[in-house]
Amino acid sequence: MKNLLITSLLIFLSFTSLYSQSSNYWTQQYGNKSLLLSGAVTGSVTDLGAVYYNPGFLALQDDASSFVITAKLLRFTNVKMEDGLGENVDLEKNRLGNASGLVAGTFKLKFMPKSKFAFALLTRRTQNMELVYRNQNNFDVLPESPGTEDFSSDIVLNFESKEIWAGWTWSHLLNEHISIGLSNYMAISNTYSLLSIDLNTLTSDKHVVTLNRIRQYDYLHFGMIWKAGFALKYPNFSAGVSITAPKINLYGKGFMYTQGIQAGTGPGYTEKEEDYFESNYQESIPVVLKSPFSMGIGVGYTFNKFTFHLSSEWFNKVNKYMVMEPEVFIGQSSGEPVINNVVDELQPVINAGMGIKYNLNKNYDLYMGFSTDFSAASPDSKSFTDLDSEIYSSSRQANIYHFSGGTVLEFNKLYLTVGMAYNYGIDHLAPPVDLPGGQINSNNPEETASLKVSTWKLLLGFAFKSSDN
Repeated sequence: MKNLLITSLLIFLSFTSLYSQSSNYWTQQYGNKSLLLSGAVTGSVTDLGAVYYNPGFLALQDDASSFVITAKLLRFTNVKMEDGLGENVDLEKNRLGNASGLVAGTFKLKFMPKSKFAFALLTRRTQNMELVYRNQNNFDVLPESPGTEDFSSDIVLNFESKEIWAGWTWSHLLNEHISIGLSNYMAISNTYSLLSIDLNTLTSDKHVVTLNRIRQYDYLHFGMIWKAGFALKYPNFSAGVSITAPKINLYGKGFMYTQGIQAGTGPGYTEKEEDYFESNYQESIPVVLKSPFSMGIGVGYTFNKFTFHLSSEWFNKVNKYMVMEPEVFIGQSSGEPVINNVVDELQPVINAGMGIKYNLNKNYDLYMGFSTDFSAASPDSKSFTDLDSEIYSSSRQANIYHFSGGTVLEFNKLYLTVGMAYNYGIDHLAPPVDLPGGQINSNNPEETASLKVSTWKLLLGFAFKSSDN
Protein backbone atom coordinates (compact mmCIF):
# COMPACT_ATOMS: atom_id res chain seq x y z
CA MET A 1 0.00 0.00 0.00
CA LYS A 2 2.99 2.27 0.53
CA ASN A 3 3.89 1.97 -3.14
CA LEU A 4 0.36 2.95 -4.12
CA LEU A 5 0.66 5.98 -1.88
CA ILE A 6 3.83 7.05 -3.71
CA THR A 7 2.05 6.57 -7.03
CA SER A 8 -0.84 8.80 -6.02
CA LEU A 9 1.47 11.45 -4.61
CA LEU A 10 3.52 11.85 -7.80
CA ILE A 11 0.66 13.74 -9.41
CA PHE A 12 0.78 16.23 -6.57
CA LEU A 13 4.57 16.32 -6.42
CA SER A 14 4.63 17.57 -10.00
CA PHE A 15 2.35 20.48 -9.20
CA THR A 16 3.86 21.40 -5.82
CA SER A 17 7.22 21.81 -7.54
CA LEU A 18 5.55 24.37 -9.78
CA TYR A 19 4.49 26.45 -6.81
CA SER A 20 7.78 26.31 -4.84
CA GLN A 21 9.16 29.39 -6.54
CA SER A 22 11.23 30.94 -3.78
CA SER A 23 14.27 29.32 -5.41
CA ASN A 24 13.76 31.38 -8.61
CA TYR A 25 14.66 35.03 -8.03
CA TRP A 26 13.73 36.64 -11.38
CA THR A 27 10.19 35.27 -11.67
CA GLN A 28 8.54 38.66 -11.15
CA GLN A 29 9.26 41.89 -13.07
CA TYR A 30 8.29 45.42 -12.06
CA GLY A 31 7.64 48.71 -13.85
CA ASN A 32 5.78 49.10 -17.13
CA LYS A 33 8.76 49.47 -19.47
CA SER A 34 10.93 47.15 -17.37
CA LEU A 35 8.33 44.40 -17.71
CA LEU A 36 8.59 44.52 -21.50
CA LEU A 37 12.39 44.27 -21.21
CA SER A 38 12.13 41.15 -18.99
CA GLY A 39 13.65 43.07 -16.10
CA ALA A 40 17.06 43.49 -17.79
CA VAL A 41 17.34 47.10 -16.59
CA THR A 42 19.77 47.25 -13.66
CA GLY A 43 21.89 49.76 -15.57
CA SER A 44 19.20 51.43 -17.66
CA VAL A 45 15.84 51.56 -15.86
CA THR A 46 13.70 54.49 -16.98
CA ASP A 47 10.47 53.91 -15.04
CA LEU A 48 9.40 53.35 -11.46
CA GLY A 49 10.77 49.83 -11.62
CA ALA A 50 13.84 51.69 -10.30
CA VAL A 51 12.50 51.29 -6.77
CA TYR A 52 13.29 47.57 -7.15
CA TYR A 53 15.99 47.21 -9.82
CA ASN A 54 18.25 50.16 -8.98
CA PRO A 55 17.11 52.98 -6.68
CA GLY A 56 20.02 55.10 -7.88
CA PHE A 57 18.26 55.81 -11.18
CA LEU A 58 15.20 57.41 -9.57
CA ALA A 59 16.84 60.84 -9.23
CA LEU A 60 18.00 60.75 -12.87
CA GLN A 61 14.51 60.26 -14.27
CA ASP A 62 12.74 63.23 -15.81
CA ASP A 63 9.42 63.07 -13.95
CA ALA A 64 9.32 65.37 -10.93
CA SER A 65 6.29 63.53 -9.59
CA SER A 66 4.63 60.46 -11.02
CA PHE A 67 2.42 57.50 -10.21
CA VAL A 68 2.36 54.06 -11.76
CA ILE A 69 0.08 51.06 -11.72
CA THR A 70 1.35 47.88 -13.30
CA ALA A 71 -1.29 45.22 -13.78
CA LYS A 72 -0.65 41.78 -15.22
CA LEU A 73 -4.29 41.20 -15.98
CA LEU A 74 -4.29 37.55 -16.94
CA ARG A 75 -2.05 34.54 -16.39
CA PHE A 76 -2.47 31.19 -18.13
CA THR A 77 -0.28 28.34 -16.88
CA ASN A 78 0.12 24.94 -18.51
CA VAL A 79 1.77 22.07 -16.63
CA LYS A 80 2.55 18.90 -18.53
CA MET A 81 4.39 15.86 -17.25
CA GLU A 82 5.53 13.79 -20.21
CA ASP A 83 5.72 10.06 -19.52
CA GLY A 84 4.38 10.82 -16.06
CA LEU A 85 2.59 7.47 -15.83
CA GLY A 86 4.79 5.54 -18.24
CA GLU A 87 5.89 5.86 -21.84
CA ASN A 88 3.52 8.08 -23.81
CA VAL A 89 1.21 8.42 -20.79
CA ASP A 90 1.17 12.11 -19.83
CA LEU A 91 -0.31 14.22 -17.04
CA GLU A 92 -1.49 17.72 -17.89
CA LYS A 93 -3.20 20.61 -16.13
CA ASN A 94 -4.12 24.16 -17.16
CA ARG A 95 -4.74 27.05 -14.80
CA LEU A 96 -6.17 30.50 -15.50
CA GLY A 97 -5.80 33.31 -12.99
CA ASN A 98 -4.73 36.88 -12.34
CA ALA A 99 -1.14 37.99 -11.85
CA SER A 100 0.71 40.34 -9.55
CA GLY A 101 1.82 43.91 -10.17
CA LEU A 102 3.33 47.10 -8.79
CA VAL A 103 1.88 50.29 -7.34
CA ALA A 104 4.38 53.12 -6.83
CA GLY A 105 4.63 56.89 -6.77
CA THR A 106 7.30 59.57 -6.48
CA PHE A 107 7.53 62.95 -4.83
CA LYS A 108 10.11 65.66 -4.05
CA LEU A 109 10.76 67.87 -1.06
CA LYS A 110 11.59 71.56 -1.61
CA PHE A 111 14.33 71.61 1.01
CA MET A 112 16.07 68.62 -0.66
CA PRO A 113 16.13 69.70 -4.33
CA LYS A 114 18.69 67.06 -5.40
CA SER A 115 16.80 64.20 -3.83
CA LYS A 116 13.79 62.26 -5.01
CA PHE A 117 11.56 59.95 -3.00
CA ALA A 118 9.19 57.12 -3.82
CA PHE A 119 6.79 54.74 -2.14
CA ALA A 120 6.09 51.28 -3.51
CA LEU A 121 3.92 48.24 -2.93
CA LEU A 122 4.92 45.15 -4.92
CA THR A 123 4.20 41.45 -4.91
CA ARG A 124 7.48 39.59 -4.65
CA ARG A 125 5.95 36.14 -4.78
CA THR A 126 2.45 34.69 -5.05
CA GLN A 127 1.22 31.12 -5.37
CA ASN A 128 -2.24 29.71 -4.82
CA MET A 129 -3.29 26.17 -5.57
CA GLU A 130 -5.84 23.60 -4.47
CA LEU A 131 -5.91 20.13 -5.97
CA VAL A 132 -8.27 17.27 -5.17
CA TYR A 133 -7.61 13.75 -6.46
CA ARG A 134 -10.21 11.02 -5.96
CA ASN A 135 -10.20 7.52 -7.39
CA GLN A 136 -12.26 4.39 -6.88
CA ASN A 137 -11.45 1.16 -8.69
CA ASN A 138 -10.84 -2.57 -8.41
CA PHE A 139 -7.37 -3.94 -9.01
CA ASP A 140 -4.55 -5.81 -7.33
CA VAL A 141 -3.43 -3.26 -4.74
CA LEU A 142 -2.03 -5.73 -2.21
CA PRO A 143 0.03 -8.36 -4.05
CA GLU A 144 0.05 -10.75 -1.07
CA SER A 145 -3.73 -10.73 -0.83
CA PRO A 146 -5.56 -13.21 -3.13
CA GLY A 147 -7.52 -11.72 -6.02
CA THR A 148 -8.20 -8.06 -6.58
CA GLU A 149 -9.24 -5.41 -4.07
CA ASP A 150 -11.67 -2.51 -4.01
CA PHE A 151 -9.62 0.65 -3.57
CA SER A 152 -10.54 4.29 -2.92
CA SER A 153 -8.31 7.31 -2.54
CA ASP A 154 -9.04 10.88 -1.48
CA ILE A 155 -6.07 13.25 -1.62
CA VAL A 156 -6.31 17.00 -1.03
CA LEU A 157 -3.45 19.42 -1.52
CA ASN A 158 -3.86 23.09 -0.66
CA PHE A 159 -0.90 25.45 -1.03
CA GLU A 160 -0.98 29.22 -0.61
CA SER A 161 2.07 31.46 -0.36
CA LYS A 162 2.52 35.18 -0.78
CA GLU A 163 5.23 37.72 -0.07
CA ILE A 164 4.52 41.44 -0.31
CA TRP A 165 7.09 44.23 -0.09
CA ALA A 166 6.00 47.67 1.10
CA GLY A 167 8.54 50.44 1.42
CA TRP A 168 10.17 53.64 0.33
CA THR A 169 13.08 54.80 -1.84
CA TRP A 170 15.44 57.75 -1.57
CA SER A 171 17.65 58.79 -4.50
CA HIS A 172 20.15 61.64 -4.59
CA LEU A 173 21.93 63.41 -7.45
CA LEU A 174 25.67 63.72 -6.98
CA ASN A 175 25.87 65.63 -10.28
CA GLU A 176 23.86 65.75 -13.49
CA HIS A 177 25.15 62.32 -14.57
CA ILE A 178 25.63 60.35 -11.34
CA SER A 179 23.23 59.46 -8.55
CA ILE A 180 22.87 57.02 -5.68
CA GLY A 181 19.82 55.51 -4.05
CA LEU A 182 18.52 53.40 -1.21
CA SER A 183 15.33 51.36 -0.84
CA ASN A 184 13.95 49.88 2.35
CA TYR A 185 11.13 47.33 2.37
CA MET A 186 9.04 45.56 4.94
CA ALA A 187 8.68 42.01 3.59
CA ILE A 188 5.53 40.24 4.77
CA SER A 189 5.40 36.50 4.04
CA ASN A 190 2.55 34.07 4.63
CA THR A 191 2.59 30.40 3.68
CA TYR A 192 -0.05 27.71 4.23
CA SER A 193 0.30 24.06 3.18
CA LEU A 194 -2.04 21.13 3.64
CA LEU A 195 -1.63 17.57 2.40
CA SER A 196 -4.40 15.16 3.36
CA ILE A 197 -4.27 11.54 2.17
CA ASP A 198 -6.98 8.96 2.80
CA LEU A 199 -6.47 5.51 1.21
CA ASN A 200 -8.81 2.55 1.82
CA THR A 201 -8.73 -1.01 0.55
CA LEU A 202 -11.26 -3.86 0.84
CA THR A 203 -9.76 -7.30 0.19
CA SER A 204 -11.56 -10.25 -1.38
CA ASP A 205 -12.00 -11.78 2.10
CA LYS A 206 -13.70 -8.55 3.32
CA HIS A 207 -10.67 -7.27 5.26
CA VAL A 208 -10.36 -3.46 5.38
CA VAL A 209 -7.00 -1.70 5.30
CA THR A 210 -6.92 2.08 5.73
CA LEU A 211 -4.13 4.63 5.65
CA ASN A 212 -4.54 8.28 6.63
CA ARG A 213 -1.81 10.93 6.52
CA ILE A 214 -2.12 14.64 7.22
CA ARG A 215 0.65 17.24 7.14
CA GLN A 216 -0.27 20.87 7.62
CA TYR A 217 1.65 23.99 8.49
CA ASP A 218 1.13 27.73 8.39
CA TYR A 219 3.34 30.69 9.21
CA LEU A 220 3.43 34.48 9.11
CA HIS A 221 6.77 36.27 8.91
CA PHE A 222 7.94 39.89 8.90
CA GLY A 223 11.37 40.85 7.65
CA MET A 224 13.29 43.86 6.36
CA ILE A 225 15.11 44.20 3.03
CA TRP A 226 17.61 46.92 2.06
CA LYS A 227 18.64 47.68 -1.52
CA ALA A 228 21.27 50.20 -2.65
CA GLY A 229 22.07 51.46 -6.13
CA PHE A 230 24.60 53.51 -8.07
CA ALA A 231 23.63 55.01 -11.43
CA LEU A 232 25.49 56.70 -14.27
CA LYS A 233 23.58 58.28 -17.16
CA TYR A 234 24.59 60.11 -20.34
CA PRO A 235 22.47 60.81 -23.45
CA ASN A 236 23.47 57.58 -25.24
CA PHE A 237 24.90 55.46 -22.43
CA SER A 238 23.96 54.42 -18.93
CA ALA A 239 25.29 51.96 -16.34
CA GLY A 240 24.40 50.89 -12.86
CA VAL A 241 25.18 48.64 -9.93
CA SER A 242 22.71 47.40 -7.34
CA ILE A 243 23.22 45.57 -4.06
CA THR A 244 20.57 43.70 -2.06
CA ALA A 245 21.32 42.84 1.56
CA PRO A 246 20.14 39.59 3.18
CA LYS A 247 16.75 39.68 4.84
CA ILE A 248 16.64 40.86 8.45
CA ASN A 249 14.28 38.77 10.58
CA LEU A 250 11.83 40.78 12.68
CA TYR A 251 9.05 38.37 13.68
CA GLY A 252 7.75 34.98 12.66
CA LYS A 253 5.35 32.42 14.13
CA GLY A 254 3.61 29.33 12.78
CA PHE A 255 1.93 26.02 13.56
CA MET A 256 2.50 22.41 12.48
CA TYR A 257 -0.02 19.55 12.51
CA THR A 258 0.84 15.98 11.57
CA GLN A 259 -1.18 12.77 11.70
CA GLY A 260 -0.55 9.22 10.58
CA ILE A 261 -3.04 6.40 11.05
CA GLN A 262 -2.90 2.88 9.65
CA ALA A 263 -5.62 0.43 10.63
CA GLY A 264 -6.83 -3.02 9.65
CA THR A 265 -3.37 -4.26 8.83
CA GLY A 266 -2.37 -7.89 8.94
CA PRO A 267 0.35 -10.25 7.75
CA GLY A 268 0.92 -9.89 4.02
CA TYR A 269 -1.41 -6.94 3.54
CA THR A 270 1.05 -4.11 4.06
CA GLU A 271 4.73 -3.52 4.66
CA LYS A 272 3.91 -2.84 8.30
CA GLU A 273 2.16 -5.73 9.99
CA GLU A 274 0.62 -3.71 12.80
CA ASP A 275 -1.71 -0.76 13.18
CA TYR A 276 -0.24 2.56 14.19
CA PHE A 277 -1.41 5.99 15.34
CA GLU A 278 0.58 9.25 15.39
CA SER A 279 -0.90 12.71 15.89
CA ASN A 280 0.59 16.01 17.03
CA TYR A 281 -0.27 19.71 16.90
CA GLN A 282 2.11 22.53 17.86
CA GLU A 283 1.58 26.27 17.64
CA SER A 284 3.58 29.50 18.22
CA ILE A 285 6.63 27.91 16.60
CA PRO A 286 9.34 30.51 15.82
CA VAL A 287 9.91 31.10 12.10
CA VAL A 288 13.12 32.30 10.42
CA LEU A 289 13.40 33.22 6.74
CA LYS A 290 16.67 34.01 5.00
CA SER A 291 17.47 35.50 1.59
CA PRO A 292 20.84 35.81 -0.15
CA PHE A 293 23.12 38.77 -0.62
CA SER A 294 23.05 39.75 -4.29
CA MET A 295 24.80 42.16 -6.64
CA GLY A 296 23.55 43.28 -10.03
CA ILE A 297 25.21 45.17 -12.85
CA GLY A 298 23.85 46.50 -16.11
CA VAL A 299 24.35 48.87 -19.02
CA GLY A 300 22.22 50.61 -21.62
CA TYR A 301 23.31 51.97 -24.99
CA THR A 302 21.35 54.00 -27.55
CA PHE A 303 22.19 53.84 -31.25
CA ASN A 304 19.93 55.71 -33.66
CA LYS A 305 16.40 54.57 -32.76
CA PHE A 306 17.52 51.47 -30.83
CA THR A 307 18.36 51.21 -27.15
CA PHE A 308 20.04 48.02 -25.96
CA HIS A 309 19.79 46.82 -22.36
CA LEU A 310 22.06 44.23 -20.70
CA SER A 311 21.89 43.10 -17.07
CA SER A 312 23.18 40.37 -14.81
CA GLU A 313 22.78 39.58 -11.12
CA TRP A 314 24.71 37.23 -8.84
CA PHE A 315 23.03 35.67 -5.81
CA ASN A 316 25.12 34.25 -3.01
CA LYS A 317 24.37 30.90 -1.39
CA VAL A 318 22.31 30.47 1.75
CA ASN A 319 23.59 27.67 3.97
CA LYS A 320 21.09 25.13 5.22
CA TYR A 321 19.06 26.52 8.09
CA MET A 322 15.91 25.81 10.08
CA VAL A 323 12.75 27.68 8.99
CA MET A 324 10.46 25.99 11.53
CA GLU A 325 11.59 23.50 14.16
CA PRO A 326 8.66 21.91 16.00
CA GLU A 327 9.51 19.94 19.08
CA VAL A 328 10.21 16.25 18.50
CA PHE A 329 7.26 14.19 19.71
CA ILE A 330 6.88 10.51 20.51
CA GLY A 331 4.48 8.55 18.31
CA GLN A 332 1.59 7.32 20.44
CA SER A 333 1.62 3.76 19.10
CA SER A 334 5.22 3.33 17.96
CA GLY A 335 6.97 4.97 20.88
CA GLU A 336 9.50 6.35 18.39
CA PRO A 337 10.50 10.01 17.93
CA VAL A 338 8.81 11.85 15.04
CA ILE A 339 10.51 14.84 13.41
CA ASN A 340 8.82 17.39 11.11
CA ASN A 341 11.23 20.23 10.42
CA VAL A 342 10.90 22.90 7.73
CA VAL A 343 14.35 23.78 6.37
CA ASP A 344 15.85 25.64 3.44
CA GLU A 345 19.12 25.80 1.53
CA LEU A 346 19.97 27.85 -1.56
CA GLN A 347 22.81 27.53 -4.05
CA PRO A 348 24.61 30.50 -5.68
CA VAL A 349 23.23 31.45 -9.10
CA ILE A 350 23.79 34.08 -11.79
CA ASN A 351 20.91 35.38 -13.90
CA ALA A 352 21.24 37.52 -17.02
CA GLY A 353 18.96 39.30 -19.42
CA MET A 354 18.83 41.56 -22.44
CA GLY A 355 16.26 43.86 -23.96
CA ILE A 356 15.77 46.11 -26.98
CA LYS A 357 13.70 49.25 -27.33
CA TYR A 358 12.84 50.70 -30.74
CA ASN A 359 11.56 54.26 -30.98
CA LEU A 360 9.02 54.59 -33.79
CA ASN A 361 8.20 58.19 -33.04
CA LYS A 362 7.90 60.64 -30.16
CA ASN A 363 4.87 58.90 -28.67
CA TYR A 364 5.34 55.26 -29.64
CA ASP A 365 8.00 52.73 -28.59
CA LEU A 366 8.35 48.99 -29.12
CA TYR A 367 10.05 46.69 -26.59
CA MET A 368 11.21 43.10 -26.35
CA GLY A 369 13.27 41.25 -23.77
CA PHE A 370 14.71 37.94 -22.59
CA SER A 371 16.07 36.82 -19.23
CA THR A 372 17.11 33.66 -17.39
CA ASP A 373 15.77 32.58 -14.03
CA PHE A 374 17.95 29.75 -12.76
CA SER A 375 16.89 27.73 -9.74
CA ALA A 376 18.88 28.09 -6.53
CA ALA A 377 17.26 25.05 -4.90
CA SER A 378 19.59 22.51 -3.37
CA PRO A 379 19.84 19.25 -5.35
CA ASP A 380 19.14 17.46 -2.07
CA SER A 381 15.89 19.33 -1.41
CA LYS A 382 12.71 17.42 -0.71
CA SER A 383 9.24 18.79 -1.28
CA PHE A 384 6.24 18.97 1.02
CA THR A 385 4.74 15.80 -0.48
CA ASP A 386 7.79 13.62 0.15
CA LEU A 387 6.55 13.06 3.72
CA ASP A 388 10.14 13.14 4.90
CA SER A 389 11.30 14.37 8.32
CA GLU A 390 12.61 17.52 6.58
CA ILE A 391 10.50 19.76 4.36
CA TYR A 392 12.44 22.13 2.11
CA SER A 393 10.87 25.54 1.68
CA SER A 394 12.57 25.87 -1.74
CA SER A 395 12.43 22.68 -3.79
CA ARG A 396 11.81 23.66 -7.40
CA GLN A 397 14.74 22.57 -9.59
CA ALA A 398 13.48 23.99 -12.90
CA ASN A 399 15.40 26.73 -14.69
CA ILE A 400 12.99 29.27 -16.19
CA TYR A 401 13.39 31.40 -19.32
CA HIS A 402 11.42 34.62 -19.78
CA PHE A 403 10.39 36.32 -23.04
CA SER A 404 8.44 39.56 -23.27
CA GLY A 405 7.36 42.21 -25.72
CA GLY A 406 4.95 45.05 -26.21
CA THR A 407 4.50 48.76 -26.69
CA VAL A 408 4.33 51.97 -24.68
CA LEU A 409 2.08 54.76 -25.95
CA GLU A 410 2.28 58.33 -24.65
CA PHE A 411 -0.88 60.46 -24.49
CA ASN A 412 -0.05 63.90 -23.07
CA LYS A 413 0.83 62.95 -19.46
CA LEU A 414 -0.40 59.36 -19.57
CA TYR A 415 1.76 56.40 -20.54
CA LEU A 416 -0.11 53.24 -21.55
CA THR A 417 1.73 49.92 -21.65
CA VAL A 418 0.35 46.85 -23.42
CA GLY A 419 2.28 43.64 -23.88
CA MET A 420 2.70 39.90 -23.43
CA ALA A 421 5.15 37.82 -21.42
CA TYR A 422 5.92 34.12 -21.71
CA ASN A 423 8.10 31.84 -19.63
CA TYR A 424 8.84 28.15 -19.52
CA GLY A 425 10.90 25.71 -17.51
CA ILE A 426 11.64 21.99 -17.49
CA ASP A 427 12.20 19.78 -14.46
CA HIS A 428 12.93 16.06 -14.29
CA LEU A 429 11.24 13.88 -11.70
CA ALA A 430 11.43 10.23 -10.80
CA PRO A 431 8.39 8.28 -12.08
CA PRO A 432 5.88 6.58 -9.79
CA VAL A 433 6.52 3.01 -8.75
CA ASP A 434 4.29 -0.06 -8.95
CA LEU A 435 1.37 1.73 -10.58
CA PRO A 436 -1.60 -0.68 -10.66
CA GLY A 437 -1.98 -1.80 -14.24
CA GLY A 438 1.77 -2.09 -14.82
CA GLN A 439 2.24 1.02 -16.95
CA ILE A 440 5.68 1.74 -15.50
CA ASN A 441 8.80 -0.35 -15.38
CA SER A 442 9.78 0.55 -11.82
CA ASN A 443 12.92 -1.56 -12.11
CA ASN A 444 14.49 0.92 -14.51
CA PRO A 445 16.39 3.48 -12.34
CA GLU A 446 17.06 5.71 -15.35
CA GLU A 447 13.41 6.18 -16.20
CA THR A 448 12.30 9.78 -15.57
CA ALA A 449 9.37 12.04 -16.32
CA SER A 450 9.77 15.55 -17.75
CA LEU A 451 7.77 18.28 -16.04
CA LYS A 452 7.22 21.18 -18.44
CA VAL A 453 5.73 24.41 -17.09
CA SER A 454 4.79 27.36 -19.30
CA THR A 455 3.01 30.61 -18.47
CA TRP A 456 1.50 33.35 -20.63
CA LYS A 457 0.79 36.78 -19.10
CA LEU A 458 -1.23 39.64 -20.53
CA LEU A 459 0.29 42.93 -19.38
CA LEU A 460 -1.42 46.27 -18.95
CA GLY A 461 0.05 49.27 -17.14
CA PHE A 462 -0.55 52.96 -16.56
CA ALA A 463 1.88 55.72 -15.58
CA PHE A 464 0.95 59.31 -14.88
CA LYS A 465 3.29 62.29 -15.17
CA SER A 466 2.03 65.19 -13.11
CA SER A 467 4.66 67.85 -13.76
CA ASP A 468 8.02 68.53 -15.37
CA ASN A 469 11.30 69.63 -13.85
